[in-house]
Amino acid sequence: MRNKHIEYLIIIIAILCCVTGCTSTKNRDTETIPLPDEEATVSDMSIDEEGNLILAMDKTSTGGLTADVAVWKTDNDGKEWKKLFKKTLKSPDDERITVEPEIYIAGSGAIVRQINYIGDSLVTDATDTYYTSNFGRDDFKKIFQNNPIKVFDGIGCYGEEIYINYTSDDKIMKFNPAEEMLTAAENMGKYESVYYMQSDSRYIYMVCSVHYEPTWEEENGMAYVSPSKFIRGRRYDMQKKEVAETEVLNQLAVRFYEKWQSGDADSYKQRPVFFPDLASEEEAYYLAHNDGLFRLDKNGEELIYEDKSWKGEENEVLEIVVTADGDIYLYVFKDHYTNHELVKITP
Repeated sequence: MRNKHIEYLIIIIAILCCVTGCTSTKNRDTETIPLPDEEATVSDMSIDEEGNLILAMDKTSTGGLTADVAVWKTDNDGKEWKKLFKKTLKSPDDERITVEPEIYIAGSGAIVRQINYIGDSLVTDATDTYYTSNFGRDDFKKIFQNNPIKVFDGIGCYGEEIYINYTSDDKIMKFNPAEEMLTAAENMGKYESVYYMQSDSRYIYMVCSVHYEPTWEEENGMAYVSPSKFIRGRRYDMQKKEVAETEVLNQLAVRFYEKWQSGDADSYKQRPVFFPDLASEEEAYYLAHNDGLFRLDKNGEELIYEDKSWKGEENEVLEIVVTADGDIYLYVFKDHYTNHELVKITP
């Protein structure tokens, strides 16, 4: 009878967990970090050499005629913020052009893009690119005036070298700000497209596709094409200029693609984000998506944290960064993009 009571209790607990959404088996310390500017959007995050959290933020104002970009630093989880950098971008034509800003952290500096739209449409009039090498210097200047950078997504820095996921050409490129040149990064291996790029102080991590010849059954929709056949995870050593594939990173890349693509190439969901677990002695990564925060290593995948308010395609985990001590920072849009928050999770 006692065992029967235990069985009933287990069933009741399982039902309650399904109702309340408590599928994580471990307690995690979580904290919402106050943002320095609640009206601005976080477009990039990093951790500096002293372990401080760095945010790049942007916002539009005056009906899209002006836009502000700024970089902030905190050493006490948002109790105090120090502004490192701020610039205001202006429409070149108040009657015709609205502006949209983008800012990416590039080492101790930043790359800023000003996208000029015709009125409220999505038709682009022009794109201006700016660069500052150091937040403490007054060297903010317009670059690529004759051949502007089109679209890029993700930046990696090692010393003075800057790597860009140049999505306009589906390549990882090296950016030389002094000569305003983009050149293909060497020894990256063969790939077709780069779906995501992340970096720490030494490595670039990428999810990419490689060439795969499908079978007749696969090509004609009679057999499932596993993403493991054409999706790869790669780690590029910016110091040694060498690329490597690992089993763990390939597993991460496949899970990234599965969560993003969901088996339908014409119906992409919100894109996941990931970052290496820098506190782990063995290779491991954190993967964040609407369904939660997961940790992947050689032993498989573990749900670390989930939040019901993240679920649904109207919500998105936009940024992730992990400290050397293992603290995880996530920037999340919620409630149909009407609310946003910066969350710290301590495993």
